[in-house]
Amino acid sequence: MPSVLERLRKGLPPTFTVERELASGGMGVVFLGRDESLDRRVAIKILRPELSTAIAVERFVREAQYLANLNHPNIVPVHLSGHADGLAYYVMDFVDGETLAARLARGPLALPEVLALASGLLGALAAAHRKGIIHRDVKPANIFLVDGRALLGDFGIARGSDEAIEAITTPGQVIGTLVYMAPEQLSGSPVTPQTDLYAVGLVLYQACTGRRWDLLVDPEDGDWTGVPSTLCEVLQTALQPVPNNRWNSAQSFARAITSRTPWLRLARRSSLIPLAALLLYWGYWRWPADKTVAGRVAVYPFEVAGFPDTTLGIQLARLTASYLEALPGVTVAPVRKTFSDWRASSLPPGKRLVALTKNQRGLEYGVWAVARPGQGGVEVQLQVVNARGEPVLRAVVLGDPTDRIGLGDSLALQIVRKVFPHSEPLYRSAGAFAGVSAPAIHSFLFGEDASERGAWLTAERHYLSALATDSTFVLAAWRLANARRWMPLRSAPPLPPGFHDLYRANSSGLGPVDRLLIDAQFAPSGNQRFALYEQAMRQAPLDAYPALYYGDELFHRGPLAGRPRDDAIRMLQRAVHLDSSLAPAHEHLAWALIHAGRREQARQSLDALRRVSGSPEESEIFLPALLEIAFAMRFGPEAGAKPEALLGSSSVLGLAARGALSFDMPLVQARLGAQLAALPRAPPVMHGSGEVAQGVALMALGRPAAALPHFDAAARLLPNHSEALLQAAEWRVVTNAVGLPGISAHEVERGRRDLRLMSDDSALGRRVAWVLALDALGRGDTSAASPWVQRVLSGSDSIGPLALHLRALQRSNAGRFQDAVDLAQPALKYDSAGAAGDPFFRSVLHLQLGEWHAMEGHTQAADSSWLWYENLDAVGWPSTVAQACEIDWALATYVRWRRARMAASTGSRSGACRGMTYVETRWSGAESAYAPLLKEVREFLQQCSR
Repeated sequence: MPSVLERLRKGLPPTFTVERELASGGMGVVFLGRDESLDRRVAIKILRPELSTAIAVERFVREAQYLANLNHPNIVPVHLSGHADGLAYYVMDFVDGETLAARLARGPLALPEVLALASGLLGALAAAHRKGIIHRDVKPANIFLVDGRALLGDFGIARGSDEAIEAITTPGQVIGTLVYMAPEQLSGSPVTPQTDLYAVGLVLYQACTGRRWDLLVDPEDGDWTGVPSTLCEVLQTALQPVPNNRWNSAQSFARAITSRTPWLRLARRSSLIPLAALLLYWGYWRWPADKTVAGRVAVYPFEVAGFPDTTLGIQLARLTASYLEALPGVTVAPVRKTFSDWRASSLPPGKRLVALTKNQRGLEYGVWAVARPGQGGVEVQLQVVNARGEPVLRAVVLGDPTDRIGLGDSLALQIVRKVFPHSEPLYRSAGAFAGVSAPAIHSFLFGEDASERGAWLTAERHYLSALATDSTFVLAAWRLANARRWMPLRSAPPLPPGFHDLYRANSSGLGPVDRLLIDAQFAPSGNQRFALYEQAMRQAPLDAYPALYYGDELFHRGPLAGRPRDDAIRMLQRAVHLDSSLAPAHEHLAWALIHAGRREQARQSLDALRRVSGSPEESEIFLPALLEIAFAMRFGPEAGAKPEALLGSSSVLGLAARGALSFDMPLVQARLGAQLAALPRAPPVMHGSGEVAQGVALMALGRPAAALPHFDAAARLLPNHSEALLQAAEWRVVTNAVGLPGISAHEVERGRRDLRLMSDDSALGRRVAWVLALDALGRGDTSAASPWVQRVLSGSDSIGPLALHLRALQRSNAGRFQDAVDLAQPALKYDSAGAAGDPFFRSVLHLQLGEWHAMEGHTQAADSSWLWYENLDAVGWPSTVAQACEIDWALATYVRWRRARMAASTGSRSGACRGMTYVETRWSGAESAYAPLLKEVREFLQQCSR
C-alpha cells in the first residue's frame, strides 16, 4: 500500500513537488513542497486520511476557503486546494520561522515583542471578523514568528458567524484547544468574535509572564506579576468570563493597547518604533523601582520610670517604628524580634542599645528611649546610635501621656529630621495610621501587645474594637487575620468579610512586606503563594514573619503543590531561628516533628514552646497541652494508658480523636474514636464524630469492610444527615473507583443505589452525578456515564472543578494522558478544603493526575502529585462529617504503597524500601483483600534487608 507521501506526490498537479513531512497535528499533516512554476517553497497541508469523515473534509475545505479569502499580512495565505489521490489538501506559503509556542518555551517576551504580537494578532482577527469568520483556536502553536511579525494560521475549526455550529460538529462536542478556550466555548455555547479576543488575552498574558492563565480565576483576582502595568487593565477586560464585558471588537482591543502606550503612537508617526521600543524596554525592566536607600533601623522597647502604666513605653516604641517604617527606603526591623532581643539581654540599657545595634547584621541605627513624668506631662529621653555604637541623636521630647499617638509622631519626626533629613518632606503623607481615629489606634496597640504574648482571643477582641471604631483601618484588619490564623477552632477564613476591597482601597497604609504577605493570601495557586513568600523573605531577610507564613503554608498546603513536609520543617526552623519568641512557629514545628517521628527534635520544640506560649485562658485550645499528649502517645509509655486518664475531659478527647491521624497515628485514632463513640451522656454529634474517627482510621489501616459500618452509624447520629449519607455512599463508590482494595461488589452496588436515590436532591445532585460519572468512566462504561456527565457539564458551572475533572477523565480514557493533565491542572486551584464542593474531589484529582503523569513516563511529576496526602489543610477542627484532609489521610497508606512500587520500578531502592516498610507496618492487621499486596510488600522487604 503506497504511503501518504507517495499518494500526495502522485496526485498533486505536476508543477508541485513534495520533499518531506514538516509537522503533524491532531487533524492534519504539513509537508514541505516546491512550486516549480514560481520557483518558491510552499507548505502543503493534508487532512489525515484516517480522519476523513464527511464533516472533517467539509471543515478542511472551509479552512482553505477562509484563508484564501483573507488577504492580510498577518495571516498565512492559501493559493490552491483540491484532492490528490483521495487526500484533501491545500497549498499555502511556507513560513520559515518558529511558532510562538516554541519561543515561549525559552521564556516570556519583552514588552516591545508583546506589543508587536498584539498588533499582528488583532489586525489578523479584525480582518477575519470583518469577513464573518471566527477562528476559535487562537493559541501559541498556531502563531508563527517571522522577522518580528506574527502570522496567524490554522483556521481548521474556524466558522462563519452566521452558520450553525451543529452543521459541522457532533452534538455536545467541544471544538478547540481546551487550555485556550473562552468559557462559552468550553461549555458548548455559541461563539462570537469576543471568543477569539478572549484567546488573544490568554496568549498575551502567557507572552508577558511565561505562564498560562488560570481559566477558573476572575481577572481581578489573577496573578498579574510580570504583566506591564500598561497592559494589566487591557488584559483584564479581554479575559472577562462574560463575552459582553470584553472588548467589543479586535479594533477596540488594539486601540486600548495603543492608548495606554502613548510613546507607541508618537513612534508610529515619527518612524521611531525601534528606538522607542528599546527605550521602553530598558526603562520598564531595568530602572530600579526605588532609588532612595536610607537605612535599616531597630526600635527597641522604651522604658518607663515613674508611670504606673507600663504599656506606655511599649506602645510609644510601636508607634515610632510604624511611622518610620512608612518612609521610602527606611526598613524597620520587626519589633517582635527587637523586643525579644532586648529582653533577653542583661546589660544596662545604654550598653544594651550599643551592643545590640553593633551585633545585628545589616543594622545601621538603633533607637531607644525612656519616659519619665515631666512638667505638665511626660518627658521622653530619646537616643539613636549608629552601627558603630556612636551617638547620632540625643533629644528630649515633651508631650501628653494620654496622647500616645501624637507623642509617637513627635518622636519619629525627631529621628527623621536628624537621621533621614531627605525623607522629611514625605513624612507627613506617610504612615500606617494616617487618617485613622485615635480610639481605633489605641485599641490596635493593645491588640499588638496581646498578639506578642500569644493571647489570641484578647488580641482578636482589641482588633475587632479598632475596626468597629474605624472600619477603614486596614492594618487592624490584617492583624486580626494574623491572630485568627493561629486559632485552631477557627471554622472560617481568617480574613474578615470585605477585606479584599478594604485592602485594595487602603493598601498604602501597609508596609511592603505586609502587602506581599497579603497578596499571597489571594494568590490562586500554591506555587504563586510560595513565590510571594520568597519575595517577602528576600525583602526582609531578618524578619521572622515571612518565614513563619511560608512555613505555615508549607505545613498546611505545601504537599498539595508537591512540596514535602520536610520543606515546612526547614522553613519553620528558619522562623524560630530568626525569632525564638514566635509561639505559632514552635507549635507548627513540634507538630510536624511529631508526625515525622523525630522524637528528640520534637521534645526540643515542645520545651521551647513552653517558654514562649501564652496562658491557657487566652486561647481557644491550648495547643501546647495537646501537643504534649500527642508526643506522649507517639513516643512515651503513656501510649498504653486509657484516653480519659490521659486526656482529662470529653472535649479534649473529642479533639484528639479526630486529630490523631494528623500526627500519623491511625491506631491511636481508632482507639480514641471508639472511646468517644461510647462516651456516656455525650451528645449524639460527639458519638457521631467518634464513629467518623474510627472509620477514617480503619481505612488507613487497610480495613475498609470494618470501616463502612462506622460511616453508616455516623450518618444516623450527625446533624448534617444528608451530607453524612452522601459520604457513606462515597466511601463505597469513590474509593473503589480509584483502586482501593477491599470494597466488596455488594457494598459498591449499595453505594450506587444510595447515590441514585439522592440524585434529585437540589443541594447534592451535582456531586452525586459527578460520583456516578466517575464510577462509570472508571469501569469504562461510557453509556452509563453519559447522563451523569451531561448533568455535571450543563448549566452555569460547566467549567467548574467537577466538570473539568470529568472532561480530563474522558481524555485519559481515550489515551490522551497529557491532554488530561493539562485540562485538570486548573482544578488544582480548588485544593483548599471544601473549595471544590466535594471532600473526595481532592484525593481523586491527585491520584489520577499522578496516574496520568506516570502513563506519560513523568515519574517525578507523578510522585509530586502523590505527595498531597501529607497536607494538614483542615478548616477549623473536624467534629462532624469527614473533611477533605481526613479523606486524604485515609488513603495515605494506599498511596504510599503506590509511590513505593513506582520508586522500585525506577531503581530508587532506598525510597522503595522506606515506603514498603511504612506500608507493612500500617497494613499488618489489614483485611484479607490486602493479602496479595501485603505479600508483595514483604517479599520486597526481604530484598531490602540483603
